[in-house]
Amino acid sequence: MASFIDHCIVLKKIKLPQRKYIFLVFSKKNGCVSLFSLSSKKQNAVLLSQIGPLSCLRLASLLPLKKGGFRLDDFDVFFSPFAEIEKKRLPLLFLIAEIVYSTIKVGYKNPLLYSFLQKSILFLTKDPFSSNFLLVFLFSFAKRLGFACKPNQVLEEKGYFFSIENAQFVSAPTPFFFSKKQVALFVLLLGTTFDTLSFVLINKNDRHFFLDVLLDYYSFHLEDFRRPKSIAVLKELYGV
Repeated sequence: MASFIDHCIVLKKIKLPQRKYIFLVFSKKNGCVSLFSLSSKKQNAVLLSQIGPLSCLRLASLLPLKKGGFRLDDFDVFFSPFAEIEKKRLPLLFLIAEIVYSTIKVGYKNPLLYSFLQKSILFLTKDPFSSNFLLVFLFSFAKRLGFACKPNQVLEEKGYFFSIENAQFVSAPTPFFFSKKQVALFVLLLGTTFDTLSFVLINKNDRHFFLDVLLDYYSFHLEDFRRPKSIAVLKELYGV
């Protein structure tokens, strides 16, 4: 059995001529790096062709290249979500892939974030579907990226306007006004995990409102973050 030196999640795949590929990955040890598959062997090409966004790889060797990145030779596919997931969940998986790719940049390292993303991918593909998954994912992802809303800040504030700049409720008017019920749900979501998200009941209108707030929140705190193109489709299909 091969001895694996690192694990990674595929963020983007670029196909080159002669069965070669470039993968932008987020690895547990090396962070966000490029992997170059330079072998044109048919056996490798078949395995490489099966890798898609958010596929989880185990790496047995990583040879640094002079121009940056690593050569991808000895590896296996630990988990490929697009091969495992139900078809009805594919739009949500594409959306998660789009968000992660636009958020994590080359050179960024965060082993705890890697572990969270791997757990999120496995949960989405294997556990019962919940329309609240995306909201809980976005709250948890922001926390691990360093710009989380903090429950104590929300609970201590008496106003119902949300400031995306300060990540808390304020009394001065902002574009985002929350009803008392929405404040309570928002605070509840902040403390919700994947294991408990199915117990949180949110109607479609509130879910859409929270999602718009969170995407604007990401756009403010992450300079290169792009609002996902697939979000409108996802809202239509699932009420997410």
